[in-house]
Amino acid sequence: MARRIAAEQRIRNLNERTFLNNLTPTTGSHHLRLEEFWHLLDVTGAKHPLHVVARQRSQLVAPVPDPEAVSMSALFGAFSLRKREITETQELVYSVLERKQPFSSIAARESLLREVYEDFCESISILLKLQTITPNLKNVESRIWQQNAAMRLYHCTQAVSEFAVHHSNELIHDSLLPANRVQRLRSPEESGRLSLRHFLQLLEKDSGGRLLEALLESLGFKSYPLPPLTWQPTHSNLMDSYSDLEQRQADTISRIRGALDDGVITVDELKDIRQELEEEYQAEVTLIMSLPVIHSMSEP
Repeated sequence: MARRIAAEQRIRNLNERTFLNNLTPTTGSHHLRLEEFWHLLDVTGAKHPLHVVARQRSQLVAPVPDPEAVSMSALFGAFSLRKREITETQELVYSVLERKQPFSSIAARESLLREVYEDFCESISILLKLQTITPNLKNVESRIWQQNAAMRLYHCTQAVSEFAVHHSNELIHDSLLPANRVQRLRSPEESGRLSLRHFLQLLEKDSGGRLLEALLESLGFKSYPLPPLTWQPTHSNLMDSYSDLEQRQADTISRIRGALDDGVITVDELKDIRQELEEEYQAEVTLIMSLPVIHSMSEP
């Protein structure tokens, strides 16, 4: 991958060996830079790192569909995969519910919550693609995504520069970055050289979410706020509540399949399915969070 990035001359004066050291650091002096991280995601199309940072900011993410690349046959394939993945997650939840001690650690619970989150993101992605091929429906568009890699990276690094300008005093006061480094970040090109570690710290400080939005837009993704967790169990027995939820999920899958079979979906249907997916996500997360964690001695 480093060789491909170098061959395409995506990064000026890229040293392949240094890049590989930054990818797999063996000392504290090696840090992946923002521009290296960005090109890596752009070339590989990796979603997982974006899921991680977006979920921490209570956002779901889905790729902006390319109308020329979306077809009904591709949608049926994506839908079949989606059904299989949802079934696998349901089996995982059932296995947890059947245990006397549901989770052995916070990490174990977090792993299952991540599966649920990724299921939700992929389901929304299918809805966006279905919306794209349905006549008379407004498609999700991204003018940024239609630009070349250099311009899209600039969109991301420019947001970093603007953030540094507006929050320079705060960044220096909190000792996040030295004053001379903050000053250099006024240049979008210099912002691309910011270490990934520092960029992630800026994401944490950006309460408005503009940095995350710019990163996602530049890589062809759209973000939406995650729904609030307002669901209440339908039964005192959590297994019975989950059985009800599983039936709702099956009904929603049937509705999506029906829209695929018809090759058309109305605005109202799209809105109803989206609402149902959001409620199912709330329910599954709330149910999992209600289960006890038995802390191991190694956990704080």
